[in-house]
Amino acid sequence: VGAATGMRIAEIGAAVESDLQDKDQIKCIQVKADAKTKASSSRLIPLPNFLCDQQWPKQPLNDKAVGKRFGRLKRSLGFGDDLVFHSIRKTFATVCEQQGITEGVAADLLGHEKQTMTYGLYSGGSSVTQKKTVIDIINAYLDLEVQFFDLESQQLEP
Repeated sequence: VGAATGMRIAEIGAAVESDLQDKDQIKCIQVKADAKTKASSSRLIPLPNFLCDQQWPKQPLNDKAVGKRFGRLKRSLGFGDDLVFHSIRKTFATVCEQQGITEGVAADLLGHEKQTMTYGLYSGGSSVTQKKTVIDIINAYLDLEVQFFDLESQQLEP
């Protein structure tokens, strides 16, 4: 979920079935109003297609428990302590930049403050349609990267 949406670990742990909503015919998750920053609270994050039909918990998860699950998963995949969950958000931001996504839309997805008066003070933010386009671009890129990784690993096997 973090790689596909850029959401923080606590936001993912707090997301429940009742936070799902449709906006402009796009399935989204509503980040809680008590999120980390003013810019990150109450924002709508469009879901990538593969997450639209997933079951979401009815009760919030403890973000420490989610963090422990992440830690066990990363160790089982051979990653060390230098990879933390926040690394996924950094990767999301990097891929946004590399794919030519405007900083304003990336900031709206990541829940970051916009520093300029024009966007930070006067703008109403990116539309759900704009954000969904970015989510689709990011996830298409990640799909290609995973496919490439799978091809490389298959070629390395004896």
